Amino acid sequence: MGTTTLLIVNFRPGFVASFMQRSHYRQIGMPPLASEQAHLLLQEHFGEDPSLALLSRNIIERAQGNPFFLEELVNAIAERGDFEGERGAYRLKGGIDTIPLPTTVQAVVAARIDHLDEVAKQVLETASVSAAWSRCRSCSVSPPCPMTNCPRHLASPAGGIAVRSAALRSGASCVSASLIQEVAYRTLLHERRRELHGLVARAMETLFKDQADEQAGLLAYHLEQAGETVKAAQQNVRAAIWVGANDPAQALRSWKKVRELLLEQPASPTTNYLRMMACGQIVNFSWREGISPGDAEVFFEEASNWPSRWATCGPTR
Repeated sequence: MGTTTLLIVNFRPGFVASFMQRSHYRQIGMPPLASEQAHLLLQEHFGEDPSLALLSRNIIERAQGNPFFLEELVNAIAERGDFEGERGAYRLKGGIDTIPLPTTVQAVVAARIDHLDEVAKQVLETASVSAAWSRCRSCSVSPPCPMTNCPRHLASPAGGIAVRSAALRSGASCVSASLIQEVAYRTLLHERRRELHGLVARAMETLFKDQADEQAGLLAYHLEQAGETVKAAQQNVRAAIWVGANDPAQALRSWKKVRELLLEQPASPTTNYLRMMACGQIVNFSWREGISPGDAEVFFEEASNWPSRWATCGPTR
């Protein structure tokens, strides 16, 4: 008794308690790290090798100034074996396609999502499926529809806004929308995920009839995730034809995707014709992008053999 005590507590935004109303209470806001500060923190872990510059920028953007997320993302990459050297003097062994999501970060974000009410969770589920599309589009953002079964919401570029809004409602103000989207997407049951991808695909078909060629690649992605493989292949064909004159490399990737999707599909006039077409176009585009004669011969032979198989089924009308 009679001593002076300083009590320090920390809490996330949105927390309210009675002691906050007392005269001796003082609240100090802890904003996210600025980009410069985050870069200095990464330098302590990584070092300054030029091979790490792009990776550092991607991690900083993904962590959104949260020092815990920064450290965990770095540790996950180091544990995966993508570096050589030691802490403070790392070098990349090669390119990195994806930055792993640490289980520690996933647990923190999932806990915040669990605090949402059911309606917000449903909106977040839908947005987690459509947000990948919304980030690829550059157009004006309209307010998200609150109804999760509304096509305008499912296909709206505001999907990312819905993710962010849900984050703010849960108090996760220092979590990037991309991390929230990734965690929410991972927690979806397989059937629910397929259902939502199918709804997004139907919404895109309805809303973007005038941009069907431009949106074909993204529509193909959602159809594939919905389990509609042949339709996904058909949309990849459409995307390949649309982009072929201006971006041969992307067209080649789309044609290869068509062939990949149909490899395990049963023979039919449609699938046979699409595979033949894809193999022929892979040969057609590959000479511009570089392909060995042996690889070209494989696709050429496959395309040459399909007409006889296709003929046994009859042409597609």
